[in-house]
Amino acid sequence: YDFFNPYQSIEAFSTPDLLIDNSTNYFVTKNSQQKEYPYSSKTNILEVPSIGISVPIIIAQSTNTSVLTKYLDKGVVYYPGSVLPGQIGQIVILGHSAPPNWPKTKNDWVFSDLNNLNYGDQIRLYFDHKEYIYYVREKKILIKGQEIIPTPLVSNGNALVLVSCWPPGKNL
Repeated sequence: YDFFNPYQSIEAFSTPDLLIDNSTNYFVTKNSQQKEYPYSSKTNILEVPSIGISVPIIIAQSTNTSVLTKYLDKGVVYYPGSVLPGQIGQIVILGHSAPPNWPKTKNDWVFSDLNNLNYGDQIRLYFDHKEYIYYVREKKILIKGQEIIPTPLVSNGNALVLVSCWPPGKNL
């Protein structure tokens, strides 16, 4: 399992059906904790205000490394096999990082400042015209090839995991 394939098997993660309530412009997932999420004019955007990120989310349909690398130039990548926002499970979003003073071309710098996030910082995910708000709970540095282990928060909720190389610009 590496940067481009954080899960043993994509098939291990299922996607429950969504229920759409057109009268209120909300949708909820079929689970025991029915939640509503407000409508947003934004869609497929990741925002991290504390470190100045607002970037498109590219929905990948392939785990092929060359395809994912191409998508990373256009934004951050919603990894195939991740659950949808609001569902029980873990969302994995991949993004590039670059060394200090790297020119802000393409999106190869977007996750360079992830280490500057603090406990409680807000992360906003706009998906399918709904707004989902997450809060930083932990930061981890993994050794290259180490598996991304689901956080304990996944057992009863939805967790967002942002993944990049560390240190920025290196694939260690």
